[in-house]
Amino acid sequence: MDHLLLREGWTMNVYAAVDGGHICCMTALPTDRVVTLRQKLVHTLGMVRRFRLLAGCCVLSGNMTLEEAGLCDGCSLQLVWLPEDVFATASTDTTAAFWSLETGERVQLFEGHEDQVMWLCFSPDGQLLATASTDRTAKIWCADSGECLATLRGHKGPVFAVTFSPDAESVATCSHDKQIKVWDTKGRCLSTLSGHSKQIFSVAWAGDGRTLASSSDDATIRLWNIATQSCAKVIYGHTGAVYSVSISDVSRKLVSASEDCTAKTWCLDSGDGHPERSFVHEEWVRHAQFSPDASKVITSVSDHTAILWDALTCVSLMVFRGHTDWIRNASFSSDGQYVATSSKDACAKVWNLDGKCLRSVTGHNQWVRCVAFAPSGPLSDGRVHPIDICNEAA
Repeated sequence: MDHLLLREGWTMNVYAAVDGGHICCMTALPTDRVVTLRQKLVHTLGMVRRFRLLAGCCVLSGNMTLEEAGLCDGCSLQLVWLPEDVFATASTDTTAAFWSLETGERVQLFEGHEDQVMWLCFSPDGQLLATASTDRTAKIWCADSGECLATLRGHKGPVFAVTFSPDAESVATCSHDKQIKVWDTKGRCLSTLSGHSKQIFSVAWAGDGRTLASSSDDATIRLWNIATQSCAKVIYGHTGAVYSVSISDVSRKLVSASEDCTAKTWCLDSGDGHPERSFVHEEWVRHAQFSPDASKVITSVSDHTAILWDALTCVSLMVFRGHTDWIRNASFSSDGQYVATSSKDACAKVWNLDGKCLRSVTGHNQWVRCVAFAPSGPLSDGRVHPIDICNEAA
């Protein structure tokens, strides 16, 4: 193989499969993984959207290198846009799945865990899916093909949650073993964070990529400095287990959900450690999340409901009713127009903000622990990517 090509990479043109129109020109190394090529394409386009990438009749996805996939310098690739109305579920039946909002049909199944799947999340570019399981592992998958790209092994207890860094190059996991681990996407453990005195339920990465938040059965929230691998702040204020933390990059605020029947918001940049607002419920709050514009908060409650709140006034805007058991989490779509809920009743539902149930899926035969929409829209991770975009006329 030409050593110059190895160093400078291959040039590839991407065309629309439907009409043959030229989309872009990009470069990649022969040793790049196909999933890396897909991520580069997302950053080249500057948008997150589901697609399928073809080389002739071959679908390009997964862990093989470009050379192993039979590509070469100057080759042409075809891009097929896929329906965007997809949401994902994780279940105690050991699987995760993608579902079509339009039809309610399952469009992808992720099998490989040996025990309950407790959590899932998409990478910001939508190309990867991560799952956390009580089998003591987390897995990273190709979101298009369903291929498992890496299994993260090292925790000594059930893994309760997983989150991607904003640049999609790392993931963090938390466990019953009272530890947080940071990994690269190939499965190598980069660091272990310890400090909580009880099991850790949730982790969330701040948009700056430098701060990680965690919540625990010890009733505290911790903020961690990733660079120094140390705890930067311990936040007190809840009087029971803190089941979830979520961060809004728009407002630089954190929202937490607790066994003490409240959800609370906190300013990440505040030094006093006091909550800004408290959303009071009659039963345990299992999960809380900001809307994409940070104007609303959705909470998941043990009374079988999810509640939509005004983030500033703490006024309840809508109560979502329809599940027959308690709701584990609720998630906003990327545009903030829809909410999805997961429940112990083995069902996931999608709603509009007026409280109308648009879709209900019952394909899992056990508890649905987590639900998330596939990301879509402009890519906004703030990175400068070393990707060569050729002039279309070249």
